[in-house]
Amino acid sequence: MSNTTMTSQIAEAFAEGNHGCVLCSLWAKEEERVVAKIRKEGAPANSPLREKIVASTGFCNRHTHVILKDDEFGGSASAQLVLKKVEESLEGLLSEVKGAKGFGSEQLSGILGKLEKTLYGDSICPICEGLLKSDRDRLASLLQMLETKEMAERYAKSDAMCMPHLVSAMKLLTSSQTKDRERVWNILVKAELARLESVDKILNDRMQKYSWDFRDQGVTPEEAGAQRAGNMVISGVEGLYTRNRKTSLRPAKET
Repeated sequence: MSNTTMTSQIAEAFAEGNHGCVLCSLWAKEEERVVAKIRKEGAPANSPLREKIVASTGFCNRHTHVILKDDEFGGSASAQLVLKKVEESLEGLLSEVKGAKGFGSEQLSGILGKLEKTLYGDSICPICEGLLKSDRDRLASLLQMLETKEMAERYAKSDAMCMPHLVSAMKLLTSSQTKDRERVWNILVKAELARLESVDKILNDRMQKYSWDFRDQGVTPEEAGAQRAGNMVISGVEGLYTRNRKTSLRPAKET
């Protein structure tokens, strides 16, 4: 997606005036669009998507379940190829396990490492890969847009970002080519603090209504949704930055 298209997409999202993190909204829309396309078209033979699915030993946990929700993709050739990859690896490794000298041995540890590598795959979930790239591009575009007075004013009046996106934006800003990084940094922080204070006030007002002294005061729509708003600020949209590889109990490797 070109920078012009990305900028236009972000500007339109802010112009809509929806509540919550705009970047989360764009993430969710893209995920829905990509999943719908894969459900409809599958992964044709010799396509880059087919190769990525096999290399990553299938999709991550989240996208496996999202795609298989209607049980349309499970019988595809891609799923069969992934199962075949795991089966062949497992068959050979189980044969090695039989000859291992016992628990705690270096031989067994090595076999388990190979088994985990098969599950982990050689690349991340292809859907996650696309979403993360688009997200980074959108963040970079937004940081550049915030250098303009118009966008800075619009952002200041918005619901700012969820915390995960704010952290990503700040990390990106420290190494970006943004001309006035300190000014953009201040815009981000000021808007985020205003959003946090706003949500905190609504949550406090909602909690106050539980008291007998305020039993006659009705709960406003904003107060009724205060808990969800607070959670969205802390965590972002469902699926944002979730683990994009299948792993065991061992710590996940960085991607």
